[in-house]
Amino acid sequence: MSEAHEMMPLVRKKVGDFLYPYGSFPDEAFEQHEGYETEYQTPEGDEDAGGERYRIEILVSAEKLVPLFLDLCALLPEDVHVSLERASADVYSRWDEYVSDVVGKDEFLEIFKAYQTAFSEDGNLGIGAFAPEPQVEVFMGSHKELVVFTSGRKTVTEILKRHRVEPCTLDPYYRHDHQHVSLTEYRGMRASQFDYLHVADVARHALGMQLQEDDENVDEDGKALGLVPWHAVVLITPLPRARARRRSGR
Repeated sequence: MSEAHEMMPLVRKKVGDFLYPYGSFPDEAFEQHEGYETEYQTPEGDEDAGGERYRIEILVSAEKLVPLFLDLCALLPEDVHVSLERASADVYSRWDEYVSDVVGKDEFLEIFKAYQTAFSEDGNLGIGAFAPEPQVEVFMGSHKELVVFTSGRKTVTEILKRHRVEPCTLDPYYRHDHQHVSLTEYRGMRASQFDYLHVADVARHALGMQLQEDDENVDEDGKALGLVPWHAVVLITPLPRARARRRSGR
């Protein structure tokens, strides 16, 4: 177990051999099976233009998630765009999506490793990176599923084989009734490095990410919403007060 897993205040949900993330898990005792599924996504007649393209969706138990994600990130070139998904504070939207300009892969991985507990556990965050040339994307979603878009299917499957992840027909728990939970709802997890709003702000400012605005942000009558109400969450962490030392005449 990593230090992050050992310091968690509550027992992680486990069904069978599958450990669920702290921030996303099924309502019932749904037994998730590890594995991956490949979808051929090359538009018909476009094989010669950009090569074949595949979408590979991967589900693994929580203790395997970060090592596998980092190995898959080795497929990315040195310059990437970073994409971030965060539960929205806009009352009309479920998710906010942010994308960076070109940054170094090392910068992206530095941010990920600094806040990997939040990124790999909180059900309100997703993060990944992509590049247009060569066309490749690695993304960890809010359910902690891993999704890879690539033309190099063989390279991906070799990495998965090393992690003992086999091909299968997936039945993801998040297609059934499930929960999204923030880490700050757990006792003892109120520090800023576990707060998804704070972590998302750090990432988007450090990497110069911009909100991807929805041109179809309209109400039920099709009218543009324009400025909409937002809710704010304030997290206060009290500082421990130093105790005055007793003076004695001894």
